[in-house]
Amino acid sequence: MTLALLRRMLEPARVAVVTGCPETDVLAEQIKAGSYRGEFVLLADGAALSSTSPVDLLIAPIARAGDVMAVAVAAGRGHAGLLVPDGGAADGERLRIAARAAGLRLIGPSSLGLAAPRLGLNATAVPVQLRAGSLALIAQSNSVAAGILAWAARRGIGLSGAVILGD
Repeated sequence: MTLALLRRMLEPARVAVVTGCPETDVLAEQIKAGSYRGEFVLLADGAALSSTSPVDLLIAPIARAGDVMAVAVAAGRGHAGLLVPDGGAADGERLRIAARAAGLRLIGPSSLGLAAPRLGLNATAVPVQLRAGSLALIAQSNSVAAGILAWAARRGIGLSGAVILGD
C-alpha cells in the first residue's frame, strides 16, 4: 500500500457508491446535494464493481464489501480505497485482513464517512456544507466527529479533510 493510494482515497477525483442500504444511500444523497467537482458514479448493484473503471473512493455496504471476493475484485479493478459505512466491529477484522491482502485502503466498517472540502466532497452522514481550510479531522467516534463537523460548519471553520474511521 502506497502513499499515492492513500492520497487518491482522501482526495478522490472519482467516487462510486454502491446503493441499496440506508447508510450508502445517505452518503450518495450527501454527495449529490453538495458541490463535488470530481466524477460521481452510482452503482445500483454490487456486481457492477467488476465492470466499473477504477475509482479513487468506493463506498459499499457490508453486504457487498464483507464478501472477501468483493474486496479482491475492488482491488483488482484498481480502486484505491473502500469506505464501509455500515456493519460493526465483528465485521472489521475480516475486512481488514481481506483489504490488506488485496492492497486496498479501508475505512470502516461503521464509518460516518469522509470529507474533502477543497473538492466540494461531503461523503459523510452529517448534512452540513463544509468550508475548505487547513484543519484536519481524524476520528474513530461517529458521534464525536458529527459534533465537530457541525460545530465547524456553524463557526465557518475550514477543514482540509475529515476521515471518520468507525470500527
